[in-house]
Amino acid sequence: MSLSGNAEALVATIAGMPELGVHATRVTSLAVRIVELRADASDAMIDVAVQSAHWHDLGKLAIPATILDKPARLTEQEYTLVQQHPAISHAMATTMAVDEDVCLAARHHHEWWNGRGYPDRLTGESIPLMARIIAVADAYDAMTSDRPYRAAMPASEAIAELERGAGVQFDPSIVPLLVRLETT
Repeated sequence: MSLSGNAEALVATIAGMPELGVHATRVTSLAVRIVELRADASDAMIDVAVQSAHWHDLGKLAIPATILDKPARLTEQEYTLVQQHPAISHAMATTMAVDEDVCLAARHHHEWWNGRGYPDRLTGESIPLMARIIAVADAYDAMTSDRPYRAAMPASEAIAELERGAGVQFDPSIVPLLVRLETT
């Protein structure tokens, strides 16, 4: 089985967490489409996007479902626990000898362009490119999907939120690519 196949198998077998697999599939589609719009797109970059999207949230397997599915605001302690999932995803991918670019995308997909993200508070282009792509795809899918604590927002509102976050939370060169995908 390929490494991508390993990730797909893990996503497909998450007992009691079917939304995680559905989310990974949607993030995969968005990430691949974003990569395809880039001038430097290649088959290798598309493969990294696919694997990164599959691995990015697998660390949530270590977070109690009662926290992930909580219909109310998380406590500070619960939020701190959820913030560990990128590092856990990274550790899982590293253990399975997944490509380093994929491991880094899994670890850094919650970093913010301005350095206020987690787990390592990286800034700007020090955040791996694929992590920046996954961050935008992940955020868009999260905003446009129902969550236990809120209903999905319309695509137009999610796009406006991404545009507001460009240069703050998100890479300002990636957001316009997603906007182009979702408005054409």
